[in-house]
Amino acid sequence: MTRTNAGYGLAVLGYPRSGTTFLSEIVGMATNSYFDRDNIFPSSSSTVLHTHWNPQWFNPAKSVYIVRDPLSILKSINTY
Repeated sequence: MTRTNAGYGLAVLGYPRSGTTFLSEIVGMATNSYFDRDNIFPSSSSTVLHTHWNPQWFNPAKSVYIVRDPLSILKSINTY
């Protein structure tokens, strides 16, 4: 898993505008883990990393990869 200054945690990965921030918040609440939108980890407790990095860099057992319909992503980019 990803090693941060705060230790080990969970990773939520996906393309931009695919709901990774929303899913990160849900995973953080469900697992009682710390989540910061800016990926700053001042806590030594379990953390949720929100990122768009390559999923192959992360342990599949401790990561979630979100997939969204590309047309919905384009609509989201144009609307918001």
